[in-house]
Amino acid sequence: MKAVRKILLYFSMSAVLSVISPLRSSATYYWPLSGSSNNDGWLYGLCSAYGYRLLDNTYDFHHGLDIIADQSDPVYATFNGIVEERSSTHIIIRESGTSDHYMRFYHLTPAQFSQGDVVTGGNTMLGLADGSPDLHVSDYIGGGWTDRNDTRNPMNIFPYTNDNGSISDGIQNTDKVEFDVTIPYNDLDLNKVWVKAWYTDNWPEENWFNYDNKVNVNVNDAGSTPPEHGGITFKPSSYNWGTDQQVHLIFQFTGGTIYKADVKLYNCKEVNEATKTFYTGIEEEGETEQFLLCQNCPNPFKNYTEIEYALPKESEVKISIYNIAGQRVKTLIDANKKAGTYVVHWDGKDNRGEQVADGVYLYEIGAGDYSDRTQV
Repeated sequence: MKAVRKILLYFSMSAVLSVISPLRSSATYYWPLSGSSNNDGWLYGLCSAYGYRLLDNTYDFHHGLDIIADQSDPVYATFNGIVEERSSTHIIIRESGTSDHYMRFYHLTPAQFSQGDVVTGGNTMLGLADGSPDLHVSDYIGGGWTDRNDTRNPMNIFPYTNDNGSISDGIQNTDKVEFDVTIPYNDLDLNKVWVKAWYTDNWPEENWFNYDNKVNVNVNDAGSTPPEHGGITFKPSSYNWGTDQQVHLIFQFTGGTIYKADVKLYNCKEVNEATKTFYTGIEEEGETEQFLLCQNCPNPFKNYTEIEYALPKESEVKISIYNIAGQRVKTLIDANKKAGTYVVHWDGKDNRGEQVADGVYLYEIGAGDYSDRTQV
């Protein structure tokens, strides 16, 4: 008999993770090499991301962002602020109206400023790039400007067009999930990764890391072995200046043999998410001794949910969504299916393609002489 898997409710990412957002929602932020607040304001490209990297055969945590810069390129203030510190190699600005939001600029020759001088975002020139050949920017929030644990990804405040890369080469059927992530060089914005592993004989298990929250992350990491925290191993490829970023991630799980894994990547804006599901081929289709209609998940949901069902024999299957008045609003499947376990999806839309109103809905299966109904 094929073991029909149970379903555990997904948890909303917004409920599990909190993301640090700009302190002043009304503030405007500017790219330092163009003085532009437009999405394409970076102009030059990005050459080293915030987060783990491999540099000169040593793994470390890059606590800022490197932007490609030519010598003598002007560097502008990224927000309205006050000069807190200036030396021959760097300058630190505190955002106006805040007490704990700082930005540090390296690899430039600062202009002549004194502590307390006022600067205007996108307008005041802080200095000239020194030809390193990049400008380094570190964003600090929640403390001072000396502790790396107070840094966050500068892409949180810089305006840009969302593009958070791709996922490939997933490996399961063990106690871990491995996959590669590629981030385009002109975006370099991998901020959060979430993995859910499904076992053949147990509930699913999830794990994630989030650079902003510093969960499972040690920003002071440096060494010859890949950093590992909380069951997550980071193996970034060798650092190549100005090229796509690649990182191999290993998520270790302890619940048993994995037959399915869901992977999601999030950038700082969390508008677009790259997703991929890997299957091992184990326990996916085969004989079952009974009809079964499982609870949908996630539940509750917004734009996507899965309904799993099992057939002990080949059957004509129809699964429909009904409102509380008993009116059919959506037919999910109406087809002949062989014996096995299947999953159908509902995006919350009716047969006309329109989003249904909030409320109570039911889904019903009919397969030969078998029928069942469950509330969404």
